[in-house]
Amino acid sequence: MKNHPALKKYPPLLPASAPRNHADSTPSSSTSDETIKRRRVGVQVACNACRTKKTRCDGERPTCSPCQRRGTECAWSDKREPNDETLEVLELLKSAPEKTAIDILRLLRTSGDVRAVLSMVNGGMDGKHRPSDRDASLAMTMSAQSPLELELMVRNPNSYPTLRPISEAALEESNLLRPVNLARYDSHEQSLADLRIEYWTRVPIPNNFAASILSLYLETDHPLLGLFDPDKFIGDLVNRRERFCSSFLVASVLYWGCQMYSALDKGANEYLHQFCTEAERLWSLNRLDDSPLNMAGAQLLSLAYMGHGKDHLVLRYLKDAVEMGTRMGLLGVDNETAARKLDHLPEETRQAYAYAAWGVFNWAVLISLFYQQPGLEYPVYPPMLPIPGEDGAEDLGGLGMFDTPPPRPGWPAYMGKTLTTLCQFWRIMHGVSMKYFSRVRAVDYSNLELEFAEMKFREILAWAENLPRAMLLTDTSPHHVVVFHIWLHASILDILRPFIIRQKFEHVRLRTFSADLSTPAAACKASVNQLKHLIVHFRSHYESSTYTFLWHTALTYVANAVLQDADDPAWRLYFLLCIYGYESLRRPFRVSAAIGMGLLSMILRDRDMTSLDARRLLGELNERGLNHVQGAVRATFMGDLDLAQTDPEAATVEHLADQFEGMALLREWTIDGVDATMT
Repeated sequence: MKNHPALKKYPPLLPASAPRNHADSTPSSSTSDETIKRRRVGVQVACNACRTKKTRCDGERPTCSPCQRRGTECAWSDKREPNDETLEVLELLKSAPEKTAIDILRLLRTSGDVRAVLSMVNGGMDGKHRPSDRDASLAMTMSAQSPLELELMVRNPNSYPTLRPISEAALEESNLLRPVNLARYDSHEQSLADLRIEYWTRVPIPNNFAASILSLYLETDHPLLGLFDPDKFIGDLVNRRERFCSSFLVASVLYWGCQMYSALDKGANEYLHQFCTEAERLWSLNRLDDSPLNMAGAQLLSLAYMGHGKDHLVLRYLKDAVEMGTRMGLLGVDNETAARKLDHLPEETRQAYAYAAWGVFNWAVLISLFYQQPGLEYPVYPPMLPIPGEDGAEDLGGLGMFDTPPPRPGWPAYMGKTLTTLCQFWRIMHGVSMKYFSRVRAVDYSNLELEFAEMKFREILAWAENLPRAMLLTDTSPHHVVVFHIWLHASILDILRPFIIRQKFEHVRLRTFSADLSTPAAACKASVNQLKHLIVHFRSHYESSTYTFLWHTALTYVANAVLQDADDPAWRLYFLLCIYGYESLRRPFRVSAAIGMGLLSMILRDRDMTSLDARRLLGELNERGLNHVQGAVRATFMGDLDLAQTDPEAATVEHLADQFEGMALLREWTIDGVDATMT
């Protein structure tokens, strides 16, 4: 993990010393009103006879009712025999630091349940934390903003890890709310020292520069995309063989890679358009030749067009890749058809086919969820070939499977287990795409059922609790693990969002959770809180946050959430956190400016930012860009995620961006003008 260079100039982001509003974060009892009515009335101290006979004492003085009935002497001792749990809490109060002891006492006074408080402090109801983790577990209790969020943190710590409150003052003073410096990248060059790039391309790029660009892509985005076997690709690339490498695939990787590398060296922008032109030329020659290399190249070309703001071509190339895979039996066909087409493949070729099949499948599902474009082609069936990295082991639906066979020999260390995990994850989410989205509109309301959404939510939670250790968030996690967790929570929001904007679901409970107020909105808020922390963490500690576009979904989703959350006192800070996240991506990815402009249109429409402030932010977005080709940026994916469910055309990024000037002028003539007059 590398610290962002600009962080050295500003105070580090530290956890808040205490929660700002503890009363709101205290867990509520899940006991129903009916149970409360049936609860018997007892006393704190029973008489000696009742304690000996272990009968209920009503506490009447001088003689309780049971002793009157028995005709026995009613004697009292004002001492209670503490049980083990009470003694443990007392020991905690005596031995814990003063602040922790005060927090424990506050929990006791609020809940009145010694056992529940011990469970929270000692690590939760299912024993996943050790008693030595008391500070972290207490932080969990203090940071949860709803009973459901606390339940998720306790029962599902892999997907909802403990969140320590972020100091708003530290966030405001940090470099995250101002333009950033250029990132650095120490290229490992992935055994590309002998690269002769002129064998593969007509573009006159130096060998060492091409090697650095290819290395940046392989180490940064390939663990998340996995469209081809990286070792075999490099071997053929360097040795000028054409079995696992092709000129079209190289041109597509370099078109995307030049966008990434321009964040580090603006000289990469010189080759950007040349590789775009060459990739288009080679595709026109190869588009009828079905092969895994052409599938991978077409999907990368689709991604590159998105980053470059040529969104009208994104769906076309993705469609070509999906249709090619379907013709080859790699995806989109039933198992019997796939087996008939693929049984003849040699083992080495099967691996290459598996990379292309799962890579295109994963991206198609991701696009259907995060970008929600009507007309998108996505496969009806997932690939039948083994998931890359599983070494052909039997697939048990993701439950514990990663801990049994180790990755196959030769698996690159920089890939980790992320690609293997993502294939499992997108296969789960494929069911959501099939259920939610039609080719006519973004969301098919007639097909939505809360029971299905809750089932998928539960499926993800259960699956995530069996993630391999390498996929859990730690301070040393590689960047692609952080992006995986971003995608996980963005997907949960996509599953539940349709049920938080429709009034009839406002107070409907998720039936399989025990916490009070277990509504879709509460579950969404818990995932938004995770995304907020992931953005701060990723932007603070990972230089790749400035040169990979694959994590930007978190920025759009959090910006949408805080604009709609009237109760969030820190909404403006987190909105700016997202805007400056796009500012840091503006230089390599032209589309970032359009997304930022679209979000600024939304804040002018929905909140109280002045047109002057919005124009200043837009100016900073534009200043960070390179000399990109002029003209409109095409971005037909969704920017306003709530509006997307009723009016997809008005919710697109490019439509929102086009509205900015009108929104700014309207505000200048109305609200801002009135405020200025009153001042």
